Amino acid sequence: MNLYQLDWETKKETALTDFILFPGEQRSRPFFLPGGEKFVFSLDPYAFRKQDYEMASKSSGPHPPYSFFIGSMTNIPIGPNNYKTLEAYAKKETEGDEMLDMDREGRILYWGNLGEKKKEGNPVALALRPRDPTYKGTGYEPSGLTMEEEERRYPYAKLTEEQLRQGDGAQLGLKETLEGNAYRGGIGQALFLRKPGASSPDEAAFDSGGCSTSISPDGSRIAFLGGHCALASTQTSISLIGRDQRMKDIQFIDWPKLDLVPSTPTR
Repeated sequence: MNLYQLDWETKKETALTDFILFPGEQRSRPFFLPGGEKFVFSLDPYAFRKQDYEMASKSSGPHPPYSFFIGSMTNIPIGPNNYKTLEAYAKKETEGDEMLDMDREGRILYWGNLGEKKKEGNPVALALRPRDPTYKGTGYEPSGLTMEEEERRYPYAKLTEEQLRQGDGAQLGLKETLEGNAYRGGIGQALFLRKPGASSPDEAAFDSGGCSTSISPDGSRIAFLGGHCALASTQTSISLIGRDQRMKDIQFIDWPKLDLVPSTPTR
């Protein structure tokens, strides 16, 4: 769970970090800044030292969102003894503003409450997910369906392994979201893109609520596990959506059906 740099010429690995990490404590894709002297990665702030992690594990209170950090190659390996040399990106502490990824311009992709942002008059939020004019509710009402009715309408449990492999789980998840009260009411969760400053305005939004999300280097589109998050460990569709696309236009990629050919790195 630590970061290493591999030199293709010498085949030598160099440790960039030396934390006592636990599974799931590192997110996003680490990358080097131009020039190769600094690198960016994400980490739970409680993962710096073992005692911090153990204390946080015993706490029932809310934990701070994952943070992005900039490390310098002059300080590697960065670990418990010199982690204060890291430069942290500012983050919003409000619930739901969890940082997921960063594009190569340093803009942060994060979860946000679309309904709350619309109430605040956020122009990016107001332009996303217009309310269904035929829907008369507020968006916050429960579906009114019993568990049995939900299962009949979106029969995830009845899907075979082959159906999951073909992406049927993702299609059901999309159908459930589009027909849901929150989506029809123009609210719910969405993904937003902003510069690192905690007070920086949102520059873009994505009509998505997927899991395991990453953003393209130029910030124009995102990839995520499509369908129902509960199926993330079994369904296999990777989904793509751009800034100006509606959720109904999500593009699914059925990973197992791709003909992948191993390649040898070229110099």
